[in-house]
Amino acid sequence: MHRCDRCDYENPEGSKFCNSCGARFRLSEDSPSSAEKDTEERVCPRCGMVVPQFRDICPNCLTEMDRPGQVQARLRTCPRCGRAMAPGTTACTECIWDRQLPPAETEHKVLSDRPIIVGILLVAASALSMISTVELLWSSGNAPSIPYIDISGFLMCWGLMVGFASLSCLLGAILSFKRAKFSLVVLTSAIGMLGMGPLLLGSLVSLIALIIAATSKDDFLS
Repeated sequence: MHRCDRCDYENPEGSKFCNSCGARFRLSEDSPSSAEKDTEERVCPRCGMVVPQFRDICPNCLTEMDRPGQVQARLRTCPRCGRAMAPGTTACTECIWDRQLPPAETEHKVLSDRPIIVGILLVAASALSMISTVELLWSSGNAPSIPYIDISGFLMCWGLMVGFASLSCLLGAILSFKRAKFSLVVLTSAIGMLGMGPLLLGSLVSLIALIIAATSKDDFLS
């Protein structure tokens, strides 16, 4: 009887392979070198299973094995689950890890609605400032004449300044709705405070928009 060195199974004399595990027997006169012993068993590059030398296909995952004399492909393991990966592949079939995908930390973040709120406030501030602009321009044409004082010119300049603040608020609202140009949105909100409006409501609304915009930098795309 020939006892298998791997599984201790008793095989008939003259057997070349173990009837239990398939290991190949060597004759007593053979003196295998250390290199030959290393190639007696191979590791499947896909699933990591030990495959006998006489098999050309892995019995577990049906991967084609290297022929005798070929260089054994270097086994790579998945950095996440440790499972063997086939040579030349980037994705692990066990945990679906892919080295070409961006890390989890770079996933798209969820943006808040604060820029939308800023846009709505700036639209309101622009409307209130426009009311003051119309009132000042109308007053400049009906201002009483006072010697040595040009009241109408002063009111007209004031009305133009308030109108510029109204247009600045409108521009800031458009950019805020698009989540673009964070610094310009903050600047237009600050200019909008010059718009005044009835009972200074335009300036107050612009101030609130400025505070919200200044604390929402991460919610803007640029």
